[in-house]
Amino acid sequence: RQKKHSIKPLIFTAVLCISFIPKGTYAYFTDFDTALNSFHGGGNETDITEEFPPGKPITPENNPVISKKIYVSNPSGACHGRNVDCYVRVRLSYSDMDIGKSVSIQGLDTKNWVKKQDGFYYYKPILKTGGQTTALCSSFSINSPQVETSYKDRLKEFTISVYEESVHAQGFSNYTEAWQFFDNPVGGK
Repeated sequence: RQKKHSIKPLIFTAVLCISFIPKGTYAYFTDFDTALNSFHGGGNETDITEEFPPGKPITPENNPVISKKIYVSNPSGACHGRNVDCYVRVRLSYSDMDIGKSVSIQGLDTKNWVKKQDGFYYYKPILKTGGQTTALCSSFSINSPQVETSYKDRLKEFTISVYEESVHAQGFSNYTEAWQFFDNPVGGK
């Protein structure tokens, strides 16, 4: 007697095994490489230079004139030798605003500098690397009669501070465009 093997269970098992095999072909290949992507951005490091001779203490009676020239320079050796051309702006502030009300700027360079409503003096030309601006002004005067008597004793410690900012010039056609972008980079150019 011969045993008959049924083919049906074998076919069923084969179909069942095949149904668990994922459809399609899967391959997993991997490769990687490392590359050094180095670049050096330009920088703008500017400096404020003030020329004012040491003088006598300021006395409120004689309408003093204080000689003070203010420049901004763009040194070529700054930023590891990668300094760039830029636009600059300057703001002045006083240590005592009550005395500051009586201060006026003398010899203001209105050809190269312009004062805007935000209180900054903008240097219109591009400040080239290695260059220096023209002097913002030549001196300051204090109108003594405008200084209230209660503030005259503070005149000896009175100071005029200079604050300066700079922005890259590349990509902008003038100082106005550059500073508008700097003040509003999202709405930008």
